[in-house]
Parts: sequence; C-alpha cells; structure tokens
Amino acid sequence: MAVACLVGHEENNPHVKADSRTIAVILKHFDLTMRDACSGKTSYVVWKMCMSISKLAVNDTNKATIGQMGGIPLLFRAMTWDPPEGADDDYDLRMSYAITSIWNLAFLPQNQAIIKAMPDLLAKLEEQRWVVSKAVRAAASGALFLLGLHAHQASPAPKQGSKGPHVMLSYCWAEQELIKRVKTSLIGAGFQVWMDIDDMQGHASTLEAMAHAVENASHVVVALSNGYKESPNCRLEAEYALQKNKRVIPIVVQPDYRPDGWLGIVLGAKLYYDLTGSKFEDNVRGLIKDLRGGGPSGGGGGVSPLVVTSPPAPLTPRKANDYASVGVVSIRGVSMSAGGSSGSADLSQVLGELAIVKQQQAEMRQEMQEMKRLLQEVLGRLS
Repeated sequence: MAVACLVGHEENNPHVKADSRTIAVILKHFDLTMRDACSGKTSYVVWKMCMSISKLAVNDTNKATIGQMGGIPLLFRAMTWDPPEGADDDYDLRMSYAITSIWNLAFLPQNQAIIKAMPDLLAKLEEQRWVVSKAVRAAASGALFLLGLHAHQASPAPKQGSKGPHVMLSYCWAEQELIKRVKTSLIGAGFQVWMDIDDMQGHASTLEAMAHAVENASHVVVALSNGYKESPNCRLEAEYALQKNKRVIPIVVQPDYRPDGWLGIVLGAKLYYDLTGSKFEDNVRGLIKDLRGGGPSGGGGGVSPLVVTSPPAPLTPRKANDYASVGVVSIRGVSMSAGGSSGSADLSQVLGELAIVKQQQAEMRQEMQEMKRLLQEVLGRLS
C-alpha cells in the first residue's frame, strides 16, 4: 500500500508510474483485504486500499492498467462492502476514495465502456449523488458527468442588458490566494470574473455551477500547477472548456512548472503568463491585454511559449541558409571553425557525436508521430 501512495502522479517520472506487475500485486491485496477482513486474517484496511488505488489512478498509464486488470469491479465491491463487526472501517472515506478512483479512471474511453456495462455501479453512483458527505457527492456527480449520464441543462443565452460573458478562473484550491489577486486585477481592469468562492449560489450542485460557468465564459483562464493536473475536478473543467470551444489562456501559478500528461496534451503549444513571485505585476498586464483581444505580447506582457514535457514540442525546421551564416559549429563541446580544420578536434569523435545526433533526431521524429496520434485521439474524443 505504501508503494501505491508513492506512485501515480507525474506522467514522465518512472519512479511514480507503476508497472503492470506492481498494480497486479496491489489489486490482489485489495481483493484479499475485502475477503480476509471477515475472518480477521488481514492487517490491511479497505478504505486505505481505496486511497491507494485513487493515488494510482491519477496517472493515465496507470488508469489503463487498472481498468484492464479488473480494478473497476473491485472498487464497486468496496463501495458495496459490508464490513464485519469490529473491522477498522470509515464508511465516508471508503466511499470517497472508491468513487474518486472511478471518476479518475473514467477519463479514459476504454474504462468508460467498462463502467457503463455495470448497471449496478451506475445506480450506486446515482445514489451517492444525494448523500450527506460533500466529497462523496462531488465525486459521484463528477463521474456521472464525465460518463454523460448526469442530467445537465445547458445555460440559457444571456438576456439583453445583462453584463454579458465573464472570464472564468479555473484553478486548484491550493493556489486560491494567488488566484484572488488575479481576480482583483481583472475586476480592476473592467472584466466580469467568475470564481467559485463567490459565484456558486443558485446552482443545484458544484458541478452545475462549473458547467454553467464554462458555458457562459468568453475566456477560461487555467492556472497551471501540479495540483491542477492531479485534480479530476480541474481536468473536467479544462476538458469541458475545450469541448465547448472556449478560448483557454494558461497562467503558471507554481514556480518552474511545465505541464505534462493530459494537461500538456490539452494545452498543446499555447502561450502562457507566468504569475509567480515578482513576475506577477508585469505579467498580469499582458494577460489583461490578451483578454481584451490585443493578443499575446512580449515586453511587459510576460508571455512565454508553453513548453510541454510530454509529449515533446515539435522542433522548428531550419532552412539550408540558416546554417550559412554560422561561423562555428559545436557538437557537445567539440568546436570546429566553419572556415577550416581546427587541428585539435578528433575526427572520429566528431563522427561519433554526429551518429548520436542522428539517432536522437530519429527518436524525436518517432515522438512527434506519437504526439500527432495522441492529438488526433483527443480531437476525436472532443468532436
């Protein structure tokens, strides 16, 4: 269980992405825990095993493996499990972690198919939309919305004379104080701004409020951080904004953060505004100009290209004459003058380095093809 709590977060980090054997072992212990709790033979706790699965299910590779290895029926068993007398159990935590796991897993179409083929699970999710626990209600509603089974009435068109569309702030609660500063700056510039802490009234649920906020937005400002990437609620907001063809503007709210995994794919090559630390005042002015339709700007705007760590951004092709003006060619520290031989450079070393570069270029071309395939898959899902 400790292993499961350590894995599952960063898409590109091999230390936090479990292989199939690790997941198989964890799921086996999950099954045995529910079986053996009745006889008192296990030292594991069911709700803690559900927590472990919820950590694993953050990573998209793990999502696929858990679905393939029967994790979804096991989670349903945990949701309907009747603990024996004296068992160490916390019902609300068990339900919250199990349903959050289902919600996370449902971001993959193949897992959606498994869930939709289990009518008893769907009925249980619908039942949990109305329970007392806010965390359980939110997870159940999120899963059903993602599955297309949550009854949602589209927002009506704005009435004549109303304030019109707003700018929606989509963020993880850990960055709330910084987002409040963003909201204050945007309101000061004359924008109508939607932020969940102030604009949730009048909606049947948090999910309804989110859906209406996206539908009535002119722009959705997405606050990039690791917490945003790991939150199923944030992912739902970002993907719903793209589905509704809203203009998404990324802002970085975690120092040196670069999106990967699903967040990197969704944002692609968009430009972002870094609002961390001392950069805030200068860069928020660029954000305001962008929202006004002036487009991304350099200088005081603080706009930068969004460097996606997974998959890699495509290389910019060079023309032959781009190299004509280069006086010195450097290959991993081995310099040769374009005008003649350096005498000190070892030819075999240079040829070896060139071979390595060619291999890296071939690998990059393969990665670019994979990126195109992933983007086509995402666009197909959103169409």
